[in-house]
Amino acid sequence: LQKFRTVYGYDAQFFENGGQSNIVSSKTGVRLNLNTPFALGKSVAGEWLYGVDLLNDQTAQKLQDGRFWTPDMNMTNAAPFAQLKLDFWQHLILKTGARYENIGVTVSDFTTLKTYNATTRNYDGGVAVQGGTLNYQALVGNVGLRYSGVSAFQPFVSFSQAFSINELGRILRTSQRSIVSQLETKPIIVNNYEAGVSGQVGRLVHYDVAVYESRSELGASYRTLPSGVFEIVRAPERIRGYEVAVDVTPVRFLAVGGSYSYLEGKSDNNNDADYETYLGSDRISAPKTTAYVRVQPNNRLSLNLNALRVGQRNRFSPAANGTFAYAQGPVTAYTLLNFSGSYQLTAKAGLSLGVENLLNADYYPAISQWAARPADYIKGTGRRGMLTLSYRW
Repeated sequence: LQKFRTVYGYDAQFFENGGQSNIVSSKTGVRLNLNTPFALGKSVAGEWLYGVDLLNDQTAQKLQDGRFWTPDMNMTNAAPFAQLKLDFWQHLILKTGARYENIGVTVSDFTTLKTYNATTRNYDGGVAVQGGTLNYQALVGNVGLRYSGVSAFQPFVSFSQAFSINELGRILRTSQRSIVSQLETKPIIVNNYEAGVSGQVGRLVHYDVAVYESRSELGASYRTLPSGVFEIVRAPERIRGYEVAVDVTPVRFLAVGGSYSYLEGKSDNNNDADYETYLGSDRISAPKTTAYVRVQPNNRLSLNLNALRVGQRNRFSPAANGTFAYAQGPVTAYTLLNFSGSYQLTAKAGLSLGVENLLNADYYPAISQWAARPADYIKGTGRRGMLTLSYRW
């Protein structure tokens, strides 16, 4: 059971007569999980996990004055699932499963809000749309294989599918059709492929390496029209990336480590099998590097130093006036250093100190850069610390 309300900032121009939108959502769900272990002789141990997910989600987005931006949507989903795990000789693990998505979304009659068109300097919208019920069914599956016989080298491969209709509200609120059933509201089905290896080399080194790719025949990304309104682009998408992480413990009281992750994605907007258009930075983050040093000489004292470097991403060209569309602003690199430490004074009392942005770096967070909006171009927080004294009764 979940209920929430999210209120956004007031905009005097975007909505006709101004407005402040808010999302009101109520979710109710229950899951039935059943587990059946079994064995196939002495060499194979197995387990069946099966059941059903039931979910009801009632959501609407409207302005504070009562006008609906996104209509009332009542979604129900009854999704049976089954997952099989087989452990061969205690070293080779196979997992596979399937899930049947069975979603119905009832949409109320509504009229689209009039929003400002920056090109014509008029307000567009006001389309009366007849509601109805949208139905979605899909069978998605997964399979994975991992070998754990050698602690220093444990490879794995996996395939999984994801199903989503999370852009439905945005599609509805920009409708140009008079009947809901005429809209292009097909779900997003993503095929995910991953391979990698992890291992523990003695007591000294632990590492993880993974490469992955996600493909969708009909993805969904945002494109800003000259009018200033977002449009959903439905096109094939391909995303690729990799991650590397290493942790080293040279002595008992010292641990050091770090990670690096890289992600890139493109879409085929003209459907010619050539993925030529980069996905926006709202979907694809800039490369990220982390590093840490942890010193714990005894059970009472712990000191941690963490570094984060966000790399650059510059994939888009500005418009003739020098501005960038939403999610296409260039991201310049920056580095942050954070410190935390704790000391156990007594069995019940403890002292801790945390300092964010230890070097007081002057920077703009990645989201402030790629959003390419003056209102969002806000600097990150400078150096700040917190000293805490705690006592447990």
